[in-house]
Amino acid sequence: MLRKIRNLFLLSMLTTLSSWSLSAQALDLSEGTMSLDGKLGVSMSGAGNDLVNIKALGDAQWYGNLNFGLGYAVIDGLFLDINVKGTWGFTAASKSRNSVGVGFGLDYYFDTSSIIYPYLGASGGVNWKPNNDDNGTSALFGDVTPKVGFLVSLNESVALDVGAAVPFNIQKKGTEYVTTMGFNVGWVGIKAFF
Repeated sequence: MLRKIRNLFLLSMLTTLSSWSLSAQALDLSEGTMSLDGKLGVSMSGAGNDLVNIKALGDAQWYGNLNFGLGYAVIDGLFLDINVKGTWGFTAASKSRNSVGVGFGLDYYFDTSSIIYPYLGASGGVNWKPNNDDNGTSALFGDVTPKVGFLVSLNESVALDVGAAVPFNIQKKGTEYVTTMGFNVGWVGIKAFF
């Protein structure tokens, strides 16, 4: 079922992209370029905020993500960024996923000599949950997130950002550290370069 959702998402994005004019100008991803971006996404996890607990799509806990970032190209195509992020649950079961955080990331954009720039990246950060697992206490947790996506140049300075990620969250519960995994079904954002 997840594969069907992913394939439908990718097909719809490729159809949309193919309908746009391919006359947009190339982005400047050279060393010293800065970027500013915002993204809105949808994620899912299972019971206990862990994707491995999903046996059927109806078991999923859905939540939204909002990220803002500032980046700098340390070499051509390789951007180091800092971001501020928020997550909120769509259902009562996913409300314990509400959090705010700050993180750092590294993304590499591949120059395909077209308006489409695929990328691979990773980020990590620290997050705060005001209501941890409905017990009324707050909690800090870390995350490490591999991601994949692509930019579509709208002009020489602005691009549409589309991607997906698999966040791994690390949180101390009692005397143990617990790792959970989610799935960022996808995001859409705008990225500006200057």
